[in-house]
Parts: sequence; C-alpha cells; structure tokens
Amino acid sequence: MTFGLQSDESTAVAILDRAADGGIDFLDTSDAYPLGGDLSTRGITEEILGRWLRGKRDRFIVATKCFAPTGPAPFDGGNSRKHIMSAVDASLRRLQTDYIDLYQIHRPDPDTDIDLIQKAWASKRDPLYLPGNFNNRILVDACIPYDKKLAGTFPVVVDVSGDLRGRLRAKFPHIFPPM
Repeated sequence: MTFGLQSDESTAVAILDRAADGGIDFLDTSDAYPLGGDLSTRGITEEILGRWLRGKRDRFIVATKCFAPTGPAPFDGGNSRKHIMSAVDASLRRLQTDYIDLYQIHRPDPDTDIDLIQKAWASKRDPLYLPGNFNNRILVDACIPYDKKLAGTFPVVVDVSGDLRGRLRAKFPHIFPPM
C-alpha cells in the first residue's frame, strides 16, 4: 500500500477501514512509500498506517521493506547491515509498534553481498524475505549455503514463481513441500 501522495490520510483511513471490515488482515508497506515522492516524503505511508493501527495492532500481520534511500548519506539506502538495522528502527517508530511481522529486502543491492545480508538476519534469527524481483541465480545461491550452515533452520523466505519454485522444491523438499 502506498498512502500519502496517491491519497490523503482520511482517504487512506477509509480504505484501511473498508479492507479491515472485509476481512483483510495482512498489511504490506515499505519505508520508501509513498511512491513518486522524494526523500522528504519517504515513510509517510508507514506513519499513516501506524496511526491507523493504534489500538488494533494485534489484529493484523504487518509487513514492510527496506532498500530505497531514506536520507542523503550513502548508507541511508541499500542492503548494508547499517542501513537495514537503522531502517528497522525507523519503521518501528513510524508504524508505532514494537514488532514487525515480516521484514523484507525490497531490491537486490549490487554493493552488498547476499551473504552479508544473511549474516545480519542469522544473528537476529528472524525471517529474511527476498522478493521475487531478485535474480533467480542469486536466490538459489543464497539458499544452498544458508540451509547447510543452519542445519535445517531456514530463515530465508523466497517469493518465487514458475521454474525457480520447482528447482527450489527439488533441492529443499523439507522447506518447499509440494502444493
């Protein structure tokens, strides 16, 4: 969801209320939203969502993402450990919550090796979500060593489709069971 430029807060609240009344309980946003803005508007969607969630946070699964620059410094974007950790803290503050149910890496970062991202998450033991816009080879390479290091604990969740899903299912049947 991207609120703040595409819709004002009262419209966003009406949309969220209607979604909740219709049974929607999964809310997915990003620290980069609303789309189409600049650094000064980054995070507004999370702020709107955080205000709306007051008093009802436990009824929803909240997902957010990081990658896009959120400030002027070189480490204010990308997938470095420094950016991820500060982005998590900023999202928690904007969402007015003490936990995020699903934290996602929004885009691949050519300047940060996938192993460094994995290590950041392994230390937290939280799920690492790599969306389907990651290159298939990067995803497979990420899954193989990670599964071996953690002996069956697999905190990398991969949103994939088509051929890659079949290849991952063949390599990791205990993680990707047949549907």
